[in-house]
Amino acid sequence: CFFCGRARYSVGAGVKMALLVLFLACIPSVSGIKRWSSMKTVCKSGDACFVPDNEHWLLDWSPPNLSSLTIRGKLQWDTETAGLQLTAGHVLVEGNGSLEIGTTLKPMTKQATIYISAESAAEHTSFGQRFLAAKDHAKILMHGRKLITWTLLA
Repeated sequence: CFFCGRARYSVGAGVKMALLVLFLACIPSVSGIKRWSSMKTVCKSGDACFVPDNEHWLLDWSPPNLSSLTIRGKLQWDTETAGLQLTAGHVLVEGNGSLEIGTTLKPMTKQATIYISAESAAEHTSFGQRFLAAKDHAKILMHGRKLITWTLLA
């Protein structure tokens, strides 16, 4: 699975970027979740940041601009916090990792932004610069509020 295109992706009033979801991950117990806000020194501005295998992080604050973010464990967006922004040169979900922004049972109804920045984008050997991608068995799951759309028929 690979998605590359515009440099700004948002999920907010509705899902502005839709991805085909083939797998719904189970919601693990809260006890195993590490809040990113309590680990503010783990990833500093300009760092290449990693969510390790078998770790579950909750994105509950807007971290500084990262050169890259590689997710091998699970990064779950806090659906209760509005205005969160993840800024990185690229975001790669690989292995059995997952990036989860809302679920079917608890969709993301608040504004959430992933900004793919050119400022300090690290070069990746397969994908280049400035991308949001999943490879191997990784998943990018995004669920926003349901929209009612209308079409004018003549």
